Amino acid sequence: MEKKNKGKNIVISFVNIGLFYTLPILFSSLIAKYIINSSNMVKDIALFIIDILVLSVLIICNFDLLKKDFIKFKKDYKKCLDTGFKYYVLGLILMFISNFIIISINGGNIANNEELNRSVIGLYPLYAISSIILLGPITEEITFRGGFKKAIGNIVLYTVFTGILFGSAHIIGNVNTFTDVLFIIPYSILGLMFSYVCYKTNNIFTSISMHIVHNSFALLMIFLGGIL
Repeated sequence: MEKKNKGKNIVISFVNIGLFYTLPILFSSLIAKYIINSSNMVKDIALFIIDILVLSVLIICNFDLLKKDFIKFKKDYKKCLDTGFKYYVLGLILMFISNFIIISINGGNIANNEELNRSVIGLYPLYAISSIILLGPITEEITFRGGFKKAIGNIVLYTVFTGILFGSAHIIGNVNTFTDVLFIIPYSILGLMFSYVCYKTNNIFTSISMHIVHNSFALLMIFLGGIL
């Protein structure tokens, strides 16, 4: 029975990844002809709706896991958040250090994924802000950590595998030079931290909370950078 459940969770994990990458393309193609010549505001709303739809499908596919973890999180949220913040601060420091080294190596250029986020904020603020702060963290945590939490029974293997998987997802399609590949390091460090606190607290809402905190902080830094 245990092997059967583990196999089921592995399948669910890779189905999540498949949905994460294919659903936005599918939903976009269905409405493309209606919005291609529309204003940025219409496109902004359309992208927001697509994000909502993708997240809704993932929630439905992982409802049992999310329901159980949410019930436990309500009871133990202080303990979960204490653990989460402790390792988040460590991960953030290591991420800053690795980012600083890589940016120094490549002549001051930030990650292409970061550049893309900044440009999208200007063009589609509703979509960008909602995606960065809330929808994106929940969607990514379900995708890269949800199913694998029960499929991989070893904390080291789970943390390393899902952490690097998460880091890779943030540079795929954004690699133009060798130094661009190096940005997998800071993203993976963040992913390792999210994975570790998820496994350690046995609750995906711990990593979701830390992901929301981190993205909110990152968005604040972008806004402050534009003001100062």
